[in-house]
Amino acid sequence: MADTDDNMMKQFAPALIGVGLLASTFWLGGVYRRLPSEFSGLRVRRTLTHRVRPGTSIRIYDAGPSELERYTVVVSGKKWQQGVRPGYKPFLGMSEGGRAVSEWGETHKNDRLGKPVAWEDLSAASQRHILARLEG
Repeated sequence: MADTDDNMMKQFAPALIGVGLLASTFWLGGVYRRLPSEFSGLRVRRTLTHRVRPGTSIRIYDAGPSELERYTVVVSGKKWQQGVRPGYKPFLGMSEGGRAVSEWGETHKNDRLGKPVAWEDLSAASQRHILARLEG
């Protein structure tokens, strides 16, 4: 199956890259996959919205290293909007790796949350913590 997926990506990747719809990783067949090596030199648009699983995506904001609650992880998806006030979104406020602070809250859609950052820019500890908190 992986060979078929690679062949499909080789066929469609140039068109998707040309319109800015493909990042360095993509969702295919229920798992995240990396682009085939022959596309590694091409510039692709980095997306700031990370799809955690079907129906759940996150955007991450960085308030800077001097803040205790450094990262704000805004969660989107139907499951996450239940019980949230109109015009607000649920978020996870956390320190680096979630060691000092890790709490849920609601943020207004117009709040300034910090500088947007990509999933790949987070440390492995922060990524693991976010995924663990989203699970339960």
